[in-house]
Amino acid sequence: MNLKLMALAVDVPQATTHQNLLGTVASQTYKHLFDEAGAFSRPSTVRRGITRMHTDNYQAPAWPAETRNSAQASSVVGLLAQALPQAMAKVEAILHTQCTLDQQILGSTCLRLQQEHAMQARLTQTIGQNGTAGIAMAMQLARVLGEQAGANGLTLISASDKWMAPFYRRVPDVVTYGDAAAACLVQADLAGTGLQDGALAVIEDLVWHEAPLHEGPWAEPAAIVNTRLVEWAATQVRQVMAAMPEARRKHAVLMGDAYSQALSEQVAEQAGWSGELRLASDAGQSTGVHLSSASPLVALADLVDLATQRGHDIDAVIWTASLSGHAAAMRVRCSATARRIPQGWVSVGPADNAPYCQ
Repeated sequence: MNLKLMALAVDVPQATTHQNLLGTVASQTYKHLFDEAGAFSRPSTVRRGITRMHTDNYQAPAWPAETRNSAQASSVVGLLAQALPQAMAKVEAILHTQCTLDQQILGSTCLRLQQEHAMQARLTQTIGQNGTAGIAMAMQLARVLGEQAGANGLTLISASDKWMAPFYRRVPDVVTYGDAAAACLVQADLAGTGLQDGALAVIEDLVWHEAPLHEGPWAEPAAIVNTRLVEWAATQVRQVMAAMPEARRKHAVLMGDAYSQALSEQVAEQAGWSGELRLASDAGQSTGVHLSSASPLVALADLVDLATQRGHDIDAVIWTASLSGHAAAMRVRCSATARRIPQGWVSVGPADNAPYCQ
């Protein structure tokens, strides 16, 4: 069963200069991780009490130290609520994913989203333990929920991350993470209408894989980590390609997490990709800055924008691969008729040119 995207919004803060390999330092945050009991919850190479590991200047999007991760998730969902208040009233499930911790360790982001935006939702869940690839699992679960909810029910999916010490924001020669948030409203395509009824995009296929446990990336040579990432991503892309009609495949666009241009090119080569390769720099994003759990939705927003610019629907494959060993690929068809909203897109009905899910 396909999933129709009815609305999508992203929030990426401005890039700032950093000299710390670890994330933003905030007073009194994650104190438990510096106790003896927290030793197994922080990176093995970060000693107790360490909040700074000096490095050369680099750029990455980051929210202020006092800003909570859950607040940014709520803010980006608020963009959807402002654009489509009637659609938010139809949300039956809320799925949130993040790989970083919130500053309020006992806080629940998914319950905050329900409290502030969709009190009528019958299910709220935060999806963790997937590294930065949690969106794929959220989409898989949304498929199941969509079958149960019927044609009118909507699922709200959100992703947000804020990188804070003692966790690494930057792993040299592998990845630089940026703070980011994104959210979308999805609906089961029970009738199989695809883009015909005004959806801004349709997820036609999705594959997901979890690799065996391995050493953390901070304890292994960068070359080994990069090779592993390429293998994981390329395998998922090949699997999605195998089920894609040849006529559509050769004109499709491939886009994935922004590790480095070289890594993206290697994924395309190993997967045998013959279509167009789109890099983060093509989308106006910072080269080599991975936008964390929100990355696949940010890529999707860019591909919808690309379709509207070109004036025709486009086929695309979006891949994501986490250092934790989780990887996925989605085959998506993006509409050229989506309507722009501040920081995102909404679906447009074919007949009256109005937002479909209102």
